[in-house]
Amino acid sequence: MNRHNEEMATLRIEKVVYRGNGLARMNGLAVFVPGTIEGELAEIRIEERKKNFAKAVLVRILDQSPYRVKPTCPLAAVATEMCASDSSYCPGCSYQHIAYEEEVRIKNGQFTEMISYKTNVKNDAFLAPAASPVPLGYRNKITLHTWRREGKVLLGYLGPDNRTVIDVMECPLAVQPINDLLKDLRGKSGFIASLMNGENITMRYTDIDGAHYKTDRAFPTRNILSEKTSLGMLEVPFSSFFQVYPKIADYLVAEVSQMIHSINPRFVADLYCGVGVFGLAASKAGAGRVIGVDNETDAISAAIQNARSVGIENAEFKAVSAEEGLKKIRREFTGDETCMILDPPRSGLEKTVIEKILDFEPSDIIYVSCAADTLARDLQILCGGKYEIISARLFDMFPRTPYFESVTRLARI
Repeated sequence: MNRHNEEMATLRIEKVVYRGNGLARMNGLAVFVPGTIEGELAEIRIEERKKNFAKAVLVRILDQSPYRVKPTCPLAAVATEMCASDSSYCPGCSYQHIAYEEEVRIKNGQFTEMISYKTNVKNDAFLAPAASPVPLGYRNKITLHTWRREGKVLLGYLGPDNRTVIDVMECPLAVQPINDLLKDLRGKSGFIASLMNGENITMRYTDIDGAHYKTDRAFPTRNILSEKTSLGMLEVPFSSFFQVYPKIADYLVAEVSQMIHSINPRFVADLYCGVGVFGLAASKAGAGRVIGVDNETDAISAAIQNARSVGIENAEFKAVSAEEGLKKIRREFTGDETCMILDPPRSGLEKTVIEKILDFEPSDIIYVSCAADTLARDLQILCGGKYEIISARLFDMFPRTPYFESVTRLARI
């Protein structure tokens, strides 16, 4: 990197914003600095200027926060790594340099601020955050990327530029059996040599089946996995969605179950239902009838089997989109007697889905989200006159990373 025109500055970090960067100001310009903590005085180097903000890298800390800790992973964003000539570090762990209790406080502040900014939520609606029992060694799934460079095969996560692959020997976030599998695969020269540029490797683990993997060009070493949950043993196709931290997933199920029990709805509509977790939880919590919909056929097949396995007879699951599923739900349910569970992908709800929800007017909504920004966007629309937030709680499903899960309950006004 050319340093002749580099722009250096010494700035005080105001706070840590959503996705983990420190925010500072330079002559009124917002400057985002990874690897920093609120209150720290940092020497930084501007890497990229935009019209309304700038991106910088950390050079050194001049006044250190009492919450700063040494990262477990050598690839985490810290000054000595980020000063390297290519600024290569793994951006996945935005909080490895911060004591875990402070990380939860920071994330909860981001959550409450984002929701409060977009809605008229009352302060007492925010419940105490659910922290993780452990901040490392929890992930039951990772996806690594392949990059061939100068005859060498790199296998790891994408770097800050979202293109370069950072070679990862092991990931402290993953459960040990996944790291053992990664080490085993790295030891097979023929396997590494066979990987194509840009190819992905996904690794998953369950207590029942152990660790398995698949590449973009091959079937998984085990296609159907068995997950031990608070609802019982559930089937999960290798390529289907399932929460990456089973312990926090059980916390989510308990929260949703308690809400269903309190609401006591005649009908539950479970959009984006996946393998049926929340729909089955709703049934066990007393819902009269449940319909779950998801556009992934394999996940719905698993949901149907899971209902049989745990003895649920009043839940049905359909392989259709959320928008198409709402048409079926409207034909069979009435809004006044329906609680709707929403668990969309990180992109949040489609505009047409929100429109149909508002038209259907379910009496209650439980919104499970892994992305606070799109959640806040959707809540702004839902709470624009028809709904109010009863409660909202953060669940730290992804310790040391920028993200977290949340459960928000809404009631029709």
